[in-house]
Amino acid sequence: MSNLPKALGSSNPEALVTVKTYATEVAAEVAASCLEANGIACMLSADDCGGMLSAMDNYSGVKLTVAANDAESARQILSREGVTQQDSPENEPGNRA
Repeated sequence: MSNLPKALGSSNPEALVTVKTYATEVAAEVAASCLEANGIACMLSADDCGGMLSAMDNYSGVKLTVAANDAESARQILSREGVTQQDSPENEPGNRA
């Protein structure tokens, strides 16, 4: 993980911000592609046992992370492009406590 912050333009892991959590990997990939097309480096992370238990995305979601200094721009791009409709898993019907 030490190379990841550098890839996003920071040497400090605390300088990374999750701008959105998506219910599915597909929705997160669409958003990541949108940001990358607009020049914003990003990464996706999910607690899905390395892809072996992709159903776990339904519980914890897929996080879209950017460098802190790109967070506001990323949110604006996602909103402008309409990529924010996919709600986070905790807001999906059936996933409420």
